[in-house]
Amino acid sequence: MLSQQGRKRVVVLPYLLGNGKHATVEMDEMLDEVRAQSPEVELVLADGLGSDPRLADLIVERIEDMGDAAPVPGKGQSVGIMLVKAGTRTQYDDCLWLAELGQMVEARMGEGYAVDVAQSHYGDPTMEFAAARLIVERGVTSLICVPYIFFPGLILTRNVVGTLNRLKETYPAVNMTVAPPLGVDDRLIEVAVDRVYQAWGEG
Repeated sequence: MLSQQGRKRVVVLPYLLGNGKHATVEMDEMLDEVRAQSPEVELVLADGLGSDPRLADLIVERIEDMGDAAPVPGKGQSVGIMLVKAGTRTQYDDCLWLAELGQMVEARMGEGYAVDVAQSHYGDPTMEFAAARLIVERGVTSLICVPYIFFPGLILTRNVVGTLNRLKETYPAVNMTVAPPLGVDDRLIEVAVDRVYQAWGEG
């Protein structure tokens, strides 16, 4: 359709939170097919949304949206935040961008909070690993699981909440709650627009 409108250069934006298999390997394969069908069009692949300070702000806001359901640090009490993305096999995503995002969130949350990151399934770091780092190594007394996904669905209910329920059995003394997913927010669109400009070389 864009070719028929006279467009000769097109940016393809994977509206995905990371840069795993869907945004890289599978997208490259699809673009090869499109290039074969429309060789006159130059296709440029943009990055997924990834790590961005605006997304860190959005995560903090989702925690605040929990109101009284969100534990807060107190005397001798610290709160862990587990930021969990949809699973991607480790060979496709090293999750370094996610660790960077987690550091931004911890800096914004301030004293009494500790943040670690995990994947819902498939690859490392696992939720079990992140929970152990927060509870055993960093000594948090309660835990907020933040699903780094757009909307509720099977990944949230089966993988994230399912694993969290098992973790509750492993750590019965630690109160565990789940924050709402990201949903719809202008900051997501702002980051997406920036990724398009970056792909065009106009960032």
